[in-house]
Amino acid sequence: MKVRTAAFVCLAWAAACLACAAEQDVLIPYELDGYIGFVNQDLEKITEAEYGVLAVFPVSRYCAVVRKNNAAYIVVSGGQKIRSNNYDRFGSDSALMPVLIGDEYFAVPELIPEGNCSRLKTTVFSIYGEEAAVLYDWKIQPGSKSLDYIAACRYGSERLAYINAHGKEQLPQHDGLRLRGYDEALERGIVLTGSGRRAITDKDMNIIETFYDLSEFSDGLIAGQKAVEELGDNMFRGGYYDADGRLRIPVVFHKRPIHSVYAAQQFNSGVLPCRIIDGDIHVMGMYPAFGDDWAIIDTEGNPIASGITAKRISEFRGGAARIVTLNGAGEEEVRLMDTRGKILTAEAFDEIAECINGYCMAKKDGEDYLISAADGTAYRCRDF
Repeated sequence: MKVRTAAFVCLAWAAACLACAAEQDVLIPYELDGYIGFVNQDLEKITEAEYGVLAVFPVSRYCAVVRKNNAAYIVVSGGQKIRSNNYDRFGSDSALMPVLIGDEYFAVPELIPEGNCSRLKTTVFSIYGEEAAVLYDWKIQPGSKSLDYIAACRYGSERLAYINAHGKEQLPQHDGLRLRGYDEALERGIVLTGSGRRAITDKDMNIIETFYDLSEFSDGLIAGQKAVEELGDNMFRGGYYDADGRLRIPVVFHKRPIHSVYAAQQFNSGVLPCRIIDGDIHVMGMYPAFGDDWAIIDTEGNPIASGITAKRISEFRGGAARIVTLNGAGEEEVRLMDTRGKILTAEAFDEIAECINGYCMAKKDGEDYLISAADGTAYRCRDF
């Protein structure tokens, strides 16, 4: 097996990071002429726009995984760029992809020689340059929120587990259950059972409630379907359940399966975009459906805003969502909307990306912008 190693200039980086550790800048990505750069919360430029557009993978509050010339880098909030690995086939070996853990940590994997083969070594660093953990044989997965519960797979295996920074598994193994996710705050897991159903479990892997289909927890709720109840036209009955499997909001889903990454039907920022038709809440997922019956509901199912005319409203992120409408010529226009249904950008844009750390990247007539999710102010990226 070809050995690839991670190249770090740790001492110089650690000194630079520790010198500015008292107060970290927030990383906010912007796009300019097809490349990604970063500004801070005061919209002061931290880096030039020099990274691949598809390389924001993702961005936490204080660090990001980026790509440049088939190499992966970590960018931290002070602007330091740390080379993490070379990739002759970028992304072909996901085990060697650096991964963010929460806001302040990132994991860098490398293959090290061991006899006639190689072993996976993963080092976890803080944004200050400090080594937080060294883990062997664990492939870290995206989406981990803390060092106490790190989503990981054994190298060469696809079995998901949650470990702490010492490499100890936090959830017991169960032969009949395959872990699909865990919410540390709720102490609830999501598993696939031997019969192909999905279930909510507690931290000891005891099943609390079984479902035909489940998504993942967000804002304390999870989208679920107890049984197959087709309504035609790709619609079926389901609802949003709490951590104990109790139905909180009955809905009609327009997407199947609801655990799909394309479903985009999670509560976020305390709200959910939907349609209200004949008194029923319809959740569209990614499906466009032009009409004047769009609404925003809270986590109790109460409408915050209703009677909104739109073709599509995206899932909320950071308190804002993209609303797509049609102009007089039947062309799509994109604006930004807050959780109360207020349009933040009177001017329409050609594209608006989801909110990252308070701002959305956008395009209009070939020009790149950054839009504040707080008040809709648009800044031209060329001016940074």
